[in-house]
Order: sequence, then structure tokens, then C-alpha cells
Amino acid sequence: MAQAEQHARAAGAGRVSETRFGLFYLGYYGYVGVISPYVSLFFAGRGFSPVQIGVLMACFQFSRIVGPYFWGWLSDVMHTRVRLLRLAAVTSLLAFLMVPGVTSYGGMMAMMIGLNLITSAMSPLGDALTISTLRRYGAFDHRYGRIRMFGSAGFIAAVLLGGALFERYGMEAFPWLASAMLALFLVVVFGMRDAPDDGPRVKPPPALPLLRRPDVSWFFGSAFLMMFAHAALYVFYSLYLEQLGYSKFSIGVMWTIGVVSYGLGGTCGGLAMGWTWKALGPAHTFGLAALAAAGGALCAFMTFRTEAASDAKAQAATAGR
Repeated sequence: MAQAEQHARAAGAGRVSETRFGLFYLGYYGYVGVISPYVSLFFAGRGFSPVQIGVLMACFQFSRIVGPYFWGWLSDVMHTRVRLLRLAAVTSLLAFLMVPGVTSYGGMMAMMIGLNLITSAMSPLGDALTISTLRRYGAFDHRYGRIRMFGSAGFIAAVLLGGALFERYGMEAFPWLASAMLALFLVVVFGMRDAPDDGPRVKPPPALPLLRRPDVSWFFGSAFLMMFAHAALYVFYSLYLEQLGYSKFSIGVMWTIGVVSYGLGGTCGGLAMGWTWKALGPAHTFGLAALAAAGGALCAFMTFRTEAASDAKAQAATAGR
């Protein structure tokens, strides 16, 4: 009887944790759903050139390189994740509320570096907290995917809401919607609790010998090229669609289609890669992933090549008149 009650309490706590962490991802990716599609349009509305926008967006990635290591180290030193998440949520909200008053390019660059150094704590600390809590209840395998689905829902809802609001009120509403998403995230974070300490940690092996391994070098090279390719999407895709005459809401719909396709593709890819891993081994699995990436790159190339040809024909027809 006592053992059954203990299992019931653990299951109840697990359900509460699942809802709480689901709301965490809902709030965080709701914020990301405002930033990723629309921040470049906000910068363009401020009169910044494409090169200046590219530099500002590069500040995001620079902050994500430096920030997570700092926050992870601080979490290990302080033995807490939730307090750091609360600190990040409060300071990022206060920082974003100041964005409407920033008018200069230098000021905006400093703001983006500082803001993204703060928000870079959210995803890694939240993931670590979620995973450690789920493992405590032995529920990581079947619950983590369901929890992350909250993030996809939050992203899609924020993208569509942002498109509708920006279409009606213009990009001046961008900082206020992003601040509202951060406020929602702040409320959720203040309802979270730290997971028990996982116990003594094993000292990691030296990093330099690992980085000198050829397979690791190839892996980091592939990751670099993947991020390099995605930079065009995250920085200029929305600007490109706006240049073609799409409304803000239509741009949001395009991003939503991308997220849904990402989910479907990830599901199909996961099934295919799982079969390949079991039947043929890891090398063939990653080979199949490389072929899929090359196929995606070819599809993207043909799409923009066809679009450029159509634009050229339209310009020629206009000039002929």
C-alpha cells in the first residue's frame, strides 16, 4: 500500500512538472516566435541597411556562443538553475522595454548583444532542468517529446499573432509584443522549482585532445556549414518575402508552414534514421542525413533560381513597354 501511494505521488508530481515545463517552452518559444521572423523587419523599419541588419543578427549568434557557457558555469557554482532563469527573465524583460527608446545603430548593437547574452541562459538551463526532473521520475523517454510540443505550439501562435498585429499596427508594436512574451515567460519561471542535485559530477576529459580528433573536426565543420546556411534564412527570409510584396501576416504563415514541415520532416526523418541506424549502422545513418541536407539545399537553390528568372522576365517585359 505504501509503495502504491509513493508511486501515485510520483506520478502526480510528474504530471505537474510536465505541465509546468510545457508552459516554460510555450513561453520561451513564444518569445522566439516573435524574434526570429520579425526582428529583421523591425531593424529595416528603423532604417538600417541589409549589411547593418546582418551585423545585428550576427550579434545574436555571438551571444549564443559565449552566453550558455557562462550561465552553465554559474549554475554549477551556485547549484541552482531556477534562480538564474528568474534573473534572466526579469532582466531581459526590463531590457526589452527599453528597446523603443534606442534609436542609434551603435545603441541597438549594444542592446542586442546585452539582451541576447541574457536570453542565452533560458534554453540551456531550461533544458537541463527539464531533463534532470524527468529523469528523476523515470519519464524522460516518453514525456520530453510531448513537453517540447508546447514550444512548437507557442512558436506558431506567436508568429501568427505577430503577423496580424504588425499588419495592423506596424513594426513599432514589435518591442511590446516581445515584452509581453517575456512577461508570460517570467510568470511561468517564478512557478518553477529546482530539481534535486544530481550528485557528484565526473570530471570531464581534456577538451583539446578531443578537438584534435578528425571525426570531431568533421562534425564541427558540418555544424558550421549548417549554421552558415541557416543564417540566410533567419536574417533575410522575412525581408525577402516583404520585398516580394507579402504582408506581415502572410510572412507569419510562411514561417508557420516551415515549422509544421519541420515537425513532419523530423518525424519521418526520425523513423527513417532509426531504421537505418538499426539495420545498417551509424555511418549509413549520417550518410543518409547528409544526402537529405544536400537535397534540401538543391530544392532551395532551384526555388530561388526560378524566382530570379521570373523577376528577370517581368523586368524585361516592363522595360520593353
